[in-house]
Amino acid sequence: MPLTLEETNLLIAVLGIKVPPAVLEQKVLEEKFRKREAEVAARSGEMQQRSDGSKLQGLFNQAGTVAKGKDFAAALKLLDQVEAGLAMPDPADEYRMREAEIGNRSGEMKQRGDGAKILELFGQAAAAAAANDFAAAEKLLDQVEAGLAQPDPAEAFRKRAAGIKARSGEMTQRNDGAKLKDLFDQAAIAAAGDDFAAAMNLLIQVEAGLSAPDAPPPPPPTPSALAVWRDAKDAVDAQCGQLYDKLKRVGLPVLIEAANQIENVLGGYRTKLVVALTNFDGAAGDAKEKARTAAIEVIGAYQDSIPNDIHVIAADSNPFGVQVTIRETLGAALNRLRQQLSSV
Repeated sequence: MPLTLEETNLLIAVLGIKVPPAVLEQKVLEEKFRKREAEVAARSGEMQQRSDGSKLQGLFNQAGTVAKGKDFAAALKLLDQVEAGLAMPDPADEYRMREAEIGNRSGEMKQRGDGAKILELFGQAAAAAAANDFAAAEKLLDQVEAGLAQPDPAEAFRKRAAGIKARSGEMTQRNDGAKLKDLFDQAAIAAAGDDFAAAMNLLIQVEAGLSAPDAPPPPPPTPSALAVWRDAKDAVDAQCGQLYDKLKRVGLPVLIEAANQIENVLGGYRTKLVVALTNFDGAAGDAKEKARTAAIEVIGAYQDSIPNDIHVIAADSNPFGVQVTIRETLGAALNRLRQQLSSV
């Protein structure tokens, strides 16, 4: 059995034995540890009743293990942690007190736009507390209280949305009004899903748009190439239809033949360019360039042949009082098509 500090000091005094200072210091630490160990052990009942008792008991057991290895300085530090823990209020008591205070505000939580999120945090805190993780539980309660301290996001959204809705007339008159209205509708959808952060960001975009100068009106859409030719051809066909009717009403075979020849010639100017323009309108990527080249080639051929076609000239200069403008109308359409296709 090792000598106590008192017995060691007696030997030094009576026998004059020289004991190294380190040994004496070790004896002092050991005596101090044994005394404090007994004092803490006497509070084991108190320790067991605490929510953090298993943690404190673990530190106490660890101190005993370290002391067996003669590291009394480290063992004493562990006892310091145990005693500091015992000196603190039981974290379960503190948590339950805060939990009860916040629980009394459950009605307020349910009425808020972010109430579901706050209640979820409150439930997570309770789950952490049930697992004796009171540090995590307290942090979650901090988040709950911080949320309750903020203005209700649903109320803030409704107020801001009402202000924008009052400007709906202004929005309607703007060129970019449809875009702003779409953002406003997206905000309403986000708010309906309780995503008030996203909803408010969208309202901010709407307000910024209303504060900015109005966007210029969108340019008129470029008509399809086929539509340009079709419209011109329809106008010419209508004119020629009147001419054909008049020639056929006269009843002379030569005039009927002339009407049929003009109709056949104009019919020949329909198919090839219609196919080329249809291909161009529907093409994309590399195929677009190929279709454009093919269409411009047909346009050039028409521009060369239509003004010099004797049947076209005869229709345009007919002496029967029917206005026909094949060269003028189709020529203008072909010029427009060449310009449109060359600028793409």
